Amino acid sequence: TGSGTLTWSVAESPDEGWITSVSPSSGSNDGTVTVTVDRSHVAGFGDRGNLSVTSNGGSADIEVVIGEVCTLSCTASVPSTASEDIAVSFSASATANACVGIPTYDWDFGDDTAHSSEPTTSHAYSTPGSSDWRVVVSADDATCEESGTIQVAERTGGTYLVPAVAHNKGKGGTQWRTDVAAVNRSAATVTAVVTYYSSAAPIQRQITIGPGQTVEWANVVEGLLGIAHEVESQGILHIFSDGPLAITSRTFNQGSSGTYGQYVPALTESDGVVAGDTAVVPHLKKGADFRTNFGLVNLGEQVASVTVTLVDSEGRQIGSPGGAGVEGKRWTQISDLFGFCGAAGQEIAYAVLEVKPAGARVWAYA
Repeated sequence: TGSGTLTWSVAESPDEGWITSVSPSSGSNDGTVTVTVDRSHVAGFGDRGNLSVTSNGGSADIEVVIGEVCTLSCTASVPSTASEDIAVSFSASATANACVGIPTYDWDFGDDTAHSSEPTTSHAYSTPGSSDWRVVVSADDATCEESGTIQVAERTGGTYLVPAVAHNKGKGGTQWRTDVAAVNRSAATVTAVVTYYSSAAPIQRQITIGPGQTVEWANVVEGLLGIAHEVESQGILHIFSDGPLAITSRTFNQGSSGTYGQYVPALTESDGVVAGDTAVVPHLKKGADFRTNFGLVNLGEQVASVTVTLVDSEGRQIGSPGGAGVEGKRWTQISDLFGFCGAAGQEIAYAVLEVKPAGARVWAYA
């Protein structure tokens, strides 16, 4: 206490071989002093030494105590094999001793994708082959790590697209819903990753179907994907499986007197119309109480440009050709196809479908 400037100096008292430096050794007013120790000169922890602080306001001794060093040991559980596009579990645990901080985790999956900081996580490899994984656990200045190799096999199952998945309000208090069913006719369990693409962020689920089993996901948007009942949504399902499946869907309008709708099969890339082909979609009509909606599914990776031309019962073009673009692996709907093409209503007509560019694959339905 008192007035004026406080000056001070710090020194070991007595000299301890395990205290290698005191910095700074002198200063004025408030200050922070860092003491560096050499643990190789101490028996373990609990060693004690003194620092003598001398100032123009008095002197005192400060005791320095060697604490126990932080140590980590860790284990990891990772399967030795995986299938392309099918997520597998990565799990690690750590035992910390005398650590102040909580252990943190850094998973490197070995395929140049984003790391994970969760102790237990999952990851899907998009390319077959061998990948070297590593997890590093850190706490204070201590680290431990585990590593290994995972063999990723090429997916031998299928890629299926389910278009026209709906979860919308209809007229008269009705509700549009989609049910999806899958059959596994093989003698092995099939694992599949189901991804829903809509105007919101993609939602992904992983499911398994036992040998010879069939499953149904009633109201798939709510039941499997977990979207809230009051949320409106429509989109397309991508299903990647490590074994063959038979998949179909039913999109229907549910009212007080029952349901009505249509079955739509799951599609594969080979189902698409390609550039140079001419496809026909029959049984189209529009009247006072009926209209035709038109769905387009892009089964390829690149953006597809689709031209739709309407033809009447006598083979004459009606309206003007309508064009639509569809993103790769996505679905779109043209509501009121006749209005879209500027055509008058017809008792019966058909559409001619042309697809560009080369490499694009499109499937259409009405």
